[in-house]
Amino acid sequence: MAYEDYRDYFFKSIGKTIGSPADDWQITLENATRMNPPYGINPPPNYVQPLDSAHHGMTVMLGGGGNARGIVWLPADLPVYDNNSNAWFTHEMLVIANGPTQGTFVWAWTDRGGAPARKFTPDSTQPAPGPGPTPPPTEDYATKDEVAQMIRQALVGYIETDHDISLATMSWGSKPPMQVCSNLDQKDNPLKGNRPEGSNGDFEKFKIRQA
Repeated sequence: MAYEDYRDYFFKSIGKTIGSPADDWQITLENATRMNPPYGINPPPNYVQPLDSAHHGMTVMLGGGGNARGIVWLPADLPVYDNNSNAWFTHEMLVIANGPTQGTFVWAWTDRGGAPARKFTPDSTQPAPGPGPTPPPTEDYATKDEVAQMIRQALVGYIETDHDISLATMSWGSKPPMQVCSNLDQKDNPLKGNRPEGSNGDFEKFKIRQA
């Protein structure tokens, strides 16, 4: 049996098609186990997938270190037994195959046997495959034009009346705010550094004019 319903659902959920390049198969299958809800992994012996399991009870094979192995299992209600009398309620499908050139892969759907898979029921209660974990929020930075507009609005009085202003830094940790000065003071003497905001001195005045 090809289990076409499981096949179609699986490839739709991971955004792939049979026969298309699968050089990213490993990360794709590993990402499937991080979806919202995620695909299950490595069902143990003697375990029957619940009827309302996510993704119709399909699970992904992961090896050591969480690395995908190119296999998914379909759920079964009747078991097959191994040589140790363990009951396996799974049917194995290989989902990759060798590509047209050496070292390449394509997506496939190859039956590897096992217990008869549970009947696929499209109308069963199934959490819809989600987009995966929500990425962390990004900083909401103002654009260059927005910053320029804010500066113009803040200084509109100075721009219109052509006032002189002095500039100061903001405080930073334990460091106090400092007035900003040019290399030379108003008497053309070299300045050796900034002084604390509010202190008296021959600080350079900056003219703000409309560009």
